[in-house]
Amino acid sequence: MSTSPDPAAVEALRTLKATLALALADPTVPVARVEAAAWDAHNRIEDTGGDYVGVSTEANRPG
Repeated sequence: MSTSPDPAAVEALRTLKATLALALADPTVPVARVEAAAWDAHNRIEDTGGDYVGVSTEANRPG
């Protein structure tokens, strides 16, 4: 039986994806903001078991 990925980790990955999209559209977005979002997503995924595939799959679900 599989469990759902941690909602906080999923949200952190969604935030990272949104931050990356914003940075691509707006070059004034600071690199530090992107790095912070990346580290937050990484740390939350690691802290909740390291299920990168599960978190990514859940974060990519529509809706």
